[in-house]
Amino acid sequence: MTGKSGKNSGWALTELIVSIGILGMIMGGLYMSMNTCRVFNKYQLFRQRCVAAAQAQLESIAATGEKISDKDNERLWPDVEISVEQKDGSGDWQGLRLITVTARNVRLKKTVSVKLSRYLSMEQEVN
Repeated sequence: MTGKSGKNSGWALTELIVSIGILGMIMGGLYMSMNTCRVFNKYQLFRQRCVAAAQAQLESIAATGEKISDKDNERLWPDVEISVEQKDGSGDWQGLRLITVTARNVRLKKTVSVKLSRYLSMEQEVN
């Protein structure tokens, strides 16, 4: 009455293998989603650096009429390329000068580019 039959042998091993496979797939999916979040966060960090650099450049031009020096730009925002363009306003913006600052950062095989603009009075010459 208490004898074992050979029908159930290997059942625990099969359950163990299936459980390990399912856990492995869950861990792989978790790793993939975490890696995607990490890459996205790095991209956002580089974008935030570009926005900060462009805003600081515009504020410096508005306050002092001079750009932030290249040396200070490199110290504050490494790997961010900043260019400043200016042109006279037209139409309703006649008598004002349009200052456009473009900040670029190339990382992770992607280019992050932010362009900010601001109108200033013609008396303020950008040096």
